[in-house]
Amino acid sequence: MKNIFKKITPFLLLVIPIFSFATGPVEPVNCGNVATDNLSGILTWAGCILAKQILPILITLGVAGFIYGVIRFYLAPSNEKEKEKAKGFITKGLIALFVMVSFWGIINLFVKSLNLNNNSPIYPTLPLVE
Repeated sequence: MKNIFKKITPFLLLVIPIFSFATGPVEPVNCGNVATDNLSGILTWAGCILAKQILPILITLGVAGFIYGVIRFYLAPSNEKEKEKAKGFITKGLIALFVMVSFWGIINLFVKSLNLNNNSPIYPTLPLVE
């Protein structure tokens, strides 16, 4: 098994950067242009941080946990106790991914169906007297 990793590792070290740079430059997350002088602005800023920074990190951790469980499952073919631990990682990773993606989908369903957006409402103003 170690011989396979010795052969695959140099190939992966050459190929992984090609895939990681295939998307082009990544634009920085801009949540700083939200006015935080009232409660609505603070909640909008917190939602922006949650949706654009924290949630992708959590989904990445869920995928990494799932892949870690799969690798542990296949590296311990004869040890039943290790296989059970790996099955636990796989199951927990899948459940975490399902819950996060489902929650994200339900929120997007509400946002799209109720036509909600992050624009501030237009308040009526008094006419100007000249």
